Amino acid sequence: MIPLIKSISFVPGKFSEMLLYASGVTVVGRLLLDKYSATLYSTDAKDFTQLKTMQAQGMTLDEAIEALSIKKYREAA
Repeated sequence: MIPLIKSISFVPGKFSEMLLYASGVTVVGRLLLDKYSATLYSTDAKDFTQLKTMQAQGMTLDEAIEALSIKKYREAA
């Protein structure tokens, strides 16, 4: 199992891999999210702060997530 664990990778803004083990079955899976979901589930403190700021300016959470995801992933392209 150690070689599988060592093979797991993470590319910020692209994907995360994980090792799933249940009932004797071991699988390496890759998590790919759309831009909205990646922003929604982000654990980046900068994203959280930006969303709170946008909400304080009157945006709904949904509007803030949509706006931040567009801004964040346009800059990354």
